[in-house]
Amino acid sequence: MAIRFINSDVSDNGVGIRASSDVDIHFESSRAERNRIAFDIFEPITLARIGLPADAPQDLVRDVIEQLLKSRDATLEHKTEIVKKSRLSEWLAGAGSITAIAKNLIDIAASGS
Repeated sequence: MAIRFINSDVSDNGVGIRASSDVDIHFESSRAERNRIAFDIFEPITLARIGLPADAPQDLVRDVIEQLLKSRDATLEHKTEIVKKSRLSEWLAGAGSITAIAKNLIDIAASGS
């Protein structure tokens, strides 16, 4: 699939353009300014392996993994709490599988990915 931006203005947003890595993006004569993140390209297969929806915000996933990396020596319970108290958990809004997602994120952080 392709997305074409021609003479477009994608400015003043939190995230300007968010798309799966399997999408072709054509950005012609367009602007993307003053966005916190101009282009957020995500890997849906990787997210699915973690147990996250394909549209889970990459910045929230990264934030949790960074927090877990800083807490390498913490107990499993503490690491699980880090995930449960994260903005990602808020975004998931009570997903019943947050414990499984937490375990997968902890495993990723432990491997250094």
